[in-house]
Amino acid sequence: MELLIILILLVLLFPTVYASIIGAPITLTSNSQIEEIIKIADIKDGDIFYELGTGTGRIITAFAKNKNIKVVGFELSPIFYLITLLNLKLHGIKNYRLYYKIFLMLI
Repeated sequence: MELLIILILLVLLFPTVYASIIGAPITLTSNSQIEEIIKIADIKDGDIFYELGTGTGRIITAFAKNKNIKVVGFELSPIFYLITLLNLKLHGIKNYRLYYKIFLMLI
């Protein structure tokens, strides 16, 4: 049983550590910063917003809630991928695509 728990932790933690090494570390964005990002981005209805490294999903969720747009997110960490997915589902966002991979893998 202990070995199973250790294995599960390794499976979850290794990709998270890997993601923070090759990507950017997680940084929390304040609500006022998110509002400013949405304002500066000047996204129109029907546009697509891409987020490379969704973290907790706060920015991608905010864009989807405030605009009639499609949002696309990429996340390498399985933990943050699940948090983002939960965040999108809890806010009733339906117009999204969330990938558990590096965005360059789509090219």
